[in-house]
Amino acid sequence: MGGISLDFFARRNGVNSLGGLARKANKHWPPPPPVSIRSCLDVLGRPQGGFDIINQFIRFQSGVDIYDFSWQDPGDGTPIQATSWRWQLLDDSFGAPGIPIDSGTVQTKSVASLELRAARGFTFQVTPFNEFGAGDPSEIEFTSIESGPPPQSPSPPQSPSITATIDNSDIVTVLGTNFNKNQAVNIQATVSRGPFNTAPNNVGDARTLSLTANAPNGSFTVKILPQGFGQAQFENGVTASVMAGESIAVVAKNDNVGSFSPGPGVSNNFTVTAPSTV
Repeated sequence: MGGISLDFFARRNGVNSLGGLARKANKHWPPPPPVSIRSCLDVLGRPQGGFDIINQFIRFQSGVDIYDFSWQDPGDGTPIQATSWRWQLLDDSFGAPGIPIDSGTVQTKSVASLELRAARGFTFQVTPFNEFGAGDPSEIEFTSIESGPPPQSPSPPQSPSITATIDNSDIVTVLGTNFNKNQAVNIQATVSRGPFNTAPNNVGDARTLSLTANAPNGSFTVKILPQGFGQAQFENGVTASVMAGESIAVVAKNDNVGSFSPGPGVSNNFTVTAPSTV
């Protein structure tokens, strides 16, 4: 007990004598029996309890909630400061008192990375210790959240896409998916080069057929009739019919997109070959 000043304990307990300290420690005074000052300090020198505990949910991973806890010592810098802390975690699911499920001793005012796997009530309790004994425990009650897998980044929106088929009567059926819901869709069909294309250098038909179809739920089905193509007009004025073996290229886009150029809101190009003269 060397080096301990009794002045601190006298001032803290509002007394100015050894007899006052003895009575504060519930000892008989005056003697007999003899009173040990050490026995008084074993009561009065214990660390102070009743401090605030902070709990912080810091993350969850693989279905596990991970918590940190920290606190302050009201007796820091005084003879009654704590030198270690005994902590325990209680499961309150089955009523009071809680069932201890984890515990430990630390020399720092914190406990990190406690893993909780269930959404229910818990109590985290801390008891301070110093050379004179244990102080009163402090505790915090909390409820863990329901854990799940780590949050996923939202998936990027899927690009519009189409497929197309052409039957023996040259009716083209176009199916589209992933377009803007309940908005117009522009469809463009172009006669592509083929063995019977009489245009110079066998160039594709610059005149395109644009249709508009509604796309509920982001999908649509539309048919393009043969007479929609008729005599295809080429850039240099030469005309030609779509003949067997020639192709029709189809592309679609959301109505709010300015052109059929590749990019967001524009589908892939899909080409079908005419089995007979259109």
